[in-house]
Amino acid sequence: MVTMRTALSIAGSKGCPLFQMDVNNALLQGDLYEEVYMHLPQGFHKQWEKKSTYDHSLFTKNQGQSMVIVLVYVDDLLIIGNCSRLVEDAKLTLQQVQNERLGGVEIFPRSRSDEIQGSHNPPNYPNQTIIKRKLYIVFTHNDSDWASCHNTRRSVTGFVVKLGNSLISWKSKKQQTISRSSAEAEYKSMSAMVSEITWLTGLLADLGVSVYIPVQLFSKSRAAIQIASNPIFHERTKHIEIDCYYVRDEIKSGLIVPHFVPSSM
Repeated sequence: MVTMRTALSIAGSKGCPLFQMDVNNALLQGDLYEEVYMHLPQGFHKQWEKKSTYDHSLFTKNQGQSMVIVLVYVDDLLIIGNCSRLVEDAKLTLQQVQNERLGGVEIFPRSRSDEIQGSHNPPNYPNQTIIKRKLYIVFTHNDSDWASCHNTRRSVTGFVVKLGNSLISWKSKKQQTISRSSAEAEYKSMSAMVSEITWLTGLLADLGVSVYIPVQLFSKSRAAIQIASNPIFHERTKHIEIDCYYVRDEIKSGLIVPHFVPSSM
């Protein structure tokens, strides 16, 4: 669903129309009496030029500045494009397979964030930066709730990712291991956030969006930021050594830059 929300955010910012199509399940479950090629015969080429390596249900086709995106979820398809000719070609090709056209799209299920714990209302900051193609920078905010589970005393990882003013990814999940300090819980949350950023930057590249690097990562924990920024290894962080090196490598590569924000903001 993150891919879906990201594509919808881009479509909304660029004013691209949306079309939904539904494949008839009878075709998928029926008996075929025709000869079906499982692999393309010699001399034929696949219809779509590129399948995303970051989401195998995402297909894109580019012709110069024109682009059409097709998202597949089981038997439902979403078509987005900035060129009416490419969109109509895609719809015509898909209609060659028996399907039911549902027309325009107004709302998608599981696209709301108002039910997640602690991260449904991320703060706005004045230093959100414009990136290429009139989109905003990927803006992230991570947080954790230390030892919030009364039964296991495990902490909760929470983060949000925004593309401009659109919330495209979020998480509120209990951590797998117990954190012995709030700094450790915050750092585990930061590591999960960096992993999501790494994946999202690749996905946005497949969608034709150039992200301004480095991505701004906001955290309320000075200790977690200090651990991430200090290359000197400390024995008190040896139990989260992999997370430490992972986040530090991404900071060193220039992908992210952490910033402190007080809890009051």
